[in-house]
Amino acid sequence: MAEEKEKVLTQEQIFVLQEQARLKAEHDRLMALKVALTETSSTRGWAYIKHIAQNIVQGDLQHALNVEDDTESKKYLLEARVAQRIFGQVFTVVDTALDFGTESEPEWFSQLDAFQVNQENGNGD
Repeated sequence: MAEEKEKVLTQEQIFVLQEQARLKAEHDRLMALKVALTETSSTRGWAYIKHIAQNIVQGDLQHALNVEDDTESKKYLLEARVAQRIFGQVFTVVDTALDFGTESEPEWFSQLDAFQVNQENGNGD
């Protein structure tokens, strides 16, 4: 019976294999996130969510125009700007996530962690 030689890997080879496994796991996680966001953005409700966000901003802008108190008007203008910025960022994140696997994905996308989001929402899933 012929003895097979055990192949001994160098530290560098072990590191490369570990890094490849880590990158594959990260890619798989990001693809799962893309699938979830694609499903979300493909629903009829997604258009309503975007419209609701727009209505919130427009409501604050309209309120700012309707009040006579300059301080209160400025407060609502500021709220409208903040809401517009936040909603814009959320929708940009989703749109960018849908492009995952292309050359256009930003660095922050790789930092999204579904488990962490569930923990923050109290789901713990």
